[in-house]
Amino acid sequence: LVDGMSIDANGNIYILDGTSSRVTKWTPGSTSGILVAGGGPFTDYYDGHIDSMSEPGGMFMDPQSSFIWIADTDNHRIVKWVNSTTALTVCGSYGTNPDQFIQPMGLFIDTAAGNTLYVVDGGNHRIQRWLSGATSGTTVAGMTSYYGDRLDQLWDPTAILVDNNQNMYIVDSSNSRILKWKVGASSGMIIAGNVQTGYTGSSALSIPNSISFSPNGTLYVADTLNNRTQRFTISCPTNISTTTVSSVTTTMPISTTNCSMTIWAVNATTIVGSPIGIAGLTSTLLSYPTDIRVGANDAIYVIDYDTYYRLQIFNPGSLSGITIINASVGTNLNQFYTMDALSIDTS
Repeated sequence: LVDGMSIDANGNIYILDGTSSRVTKWTPGSTSGILVAGGGPFTDYYDGHIDSMSEPGGMFMDPQSSFIWIADTDNHRIVKWVNSTTALTVCGSYGTNPDQFIQPMGLFIDTAAGNTLYVVDGGNHRIQRWLSGATSGTTVAGMTSYYGDRLDQLWDPTAILVDNNQNMYIVDSSNSRILKWKVGASSGMIIAGNVQTGYTGSSALSIPNSISFSPNGTLYVADTLNNRTQRFTISCPTNISTTTVSSVTTTMPISTTNCSMTIWAVNATTIVGSPIGIAGLTSTLLSYPTDIRVGANDAIYVIDYDTYYRLQIFNPGSLSGITIINASVGTNLNQFYTMDALSIDTS
């Protein structure tokens, strides 16, 4: 599946195909990708070779160096690809110790803080923070090996973003909620969704997989099992003064808030897909969206993976998507086995 995507400053799109254990780069208007990571002779092996990956689940592309950091999920480690043929093991092995992971799903590199690494350690239901050069991580959210729906617990987290104040925004997938976890806090706060998995209206989520922010702090969620993407706008209480926008360090300029006390709307607006969760192939519907990104001019990119293997772009105000990648299943460079993550170069 496609496990991640990224878009660079030239409009190139990077897509992580977990089952094929590779990242392909798609230039604007192309009908086939270029291999930029993985896909080597040891593809999809549990053998520990550096150029081997097994079902990778997430990626982060450094906008300055273009290095691609990948959560090599079934090898329980993080690898960094410095070019299409050279990979380095950054950290990890199987286990519950501070220097280990169980099926890491996502990651975030805080390039403004010396490349501090945040790992979504899904099987351990925790977030691990690794300072640059460290030999082990520190648990900064969740409880090792214990899942639950308390605000100090996580359950199968899948993705994370971090702002320049080191506040974390965590996709707590099996709890069907998005948490904001302030730096140094012992628990998080729900900013979207709840623990009632399944469709229950505009305030609910069902196994969300990814989030993105617009420059004004609006939160976008890939509401995966509801076959839609949801928009949660920021509201500022009238007795709270606004402050300078703080930016998230990602592959594009993203802000988290322009309020000194950030509050997101309880009820979301469905901007892509069916408000009541209907799946479909038309330009206005989705089927199992796995990743979402806000691009230039607030265009929304959505990986629509389940049956259709397509990447849709929705321009502001439009309910109809434009298919910019439409692939079939397979291992050729114009095909995918899975589509799970995306990166976009928009600088």
